[in-house]
Amino acid sequence: MWKKTLIAVALIGGLNAHVMAETTDGQTKALQAQLSSAEQRVAQLEQALNEQNQKNSDLTTELRALKAEHPDLEAAREQSQHFEMIREQLATIEVKPFSLERSIIPSMYEVKTDRGVIYSNPTGRYLLFGNLFEVVNTEVTNLTEQSLAKLRAEQLKAFEKDMIVYPAKDEKFVVTVFTDTDCGYCQKLHHEMADYNKAGITIRYLAFPRGGERSQTYRDMVSIWCSEDQRASMNAAKNREDIPAKTCDNNVLKQYELGGMFGVNGTPAMVLSDGTMQPGYVPADRLSALLEQMAAKELANAATETTTATQ
Repeated sequence: MWKKTLIAVALIGGLNAHVMAETTDGQTKALQAQLSSAEQRVAQLEQALNEQNQKNSDLTTELRALKAEHPDLEAAREQSQHFEMIREQLATIEVKPFSLERSIIPSMYEVKTDRGVIYSNPTGRYLLFGNLFEVVNTEVTNLTEQSLAKLRAEQLKAFEKDMIVYPAKDEKFVVTVFTDTDCGYCQKLHHEMADYNKAGITIRYLAFPRGGERSQTYRDMVSIWCSEDQRASMNAAKNREDIPAKTCDNNVLKQYELGGMFGVNGTPAMVLSDGTMQPGYVPADRLSALLEQMAAKELANAATETTTATQ
């Protein structure tokens, strides 16, 4: 009996060993399959990573080449960011910028606005209003006025169709005058219109009612600009004659605001062809001499620039 029992135990033991052997072998094969799959995935990832590194290397090389070809690219990007910050800051104080460029002052920008020229740091947090002068030996140059002159010349173009013009027959110069119908010196200038025209000076009027948009002068100037014969109405107003009250779609207020932007604080105020401001009344002979001198200087500067360019 005990022999049968031993044989049974032996058989059972052998069977268990066989099952265990088969189980262990199956697990090994499964693990080997998983390992093989993982190794393949690692190889794929390493290949993809190498390809990406190569692409990054190629992009880096291309970027360096691009920067070398355009060395001002980074500066332009930085400047663009500064411009945006300055615009946002000016918007908070209701100032409208027309153009921004680097100032002669290091780390500052010159901003042409509807309030004149402003100097700003790159973030727009610090602003300077006022004139900037350059001193070379004994010569003093108002750089802000030079910038304002360019701004005036540019901004006047949009108002040319709204000007009341007294043309010279043999025109040599064109002068834009901000005028007020109640201003004594404005009336004096107007009464000498023939002298200006005879000197070859065309006079173009824009409105600048000194009392502002609530004044009677403002309403009178609206009537002039809305009249069918603007020059006849202007002549009558300058002679202190009553003119018919009229209204229409007009930009007298915008003309007034333009004068304020230009720095006009009294009338008459003359703007010469290069945008230079000549405040107050100037008789025809003196104005003609001033314009001749300015034209001669412009010719001399142009000749100097041409000579320099050809050398």
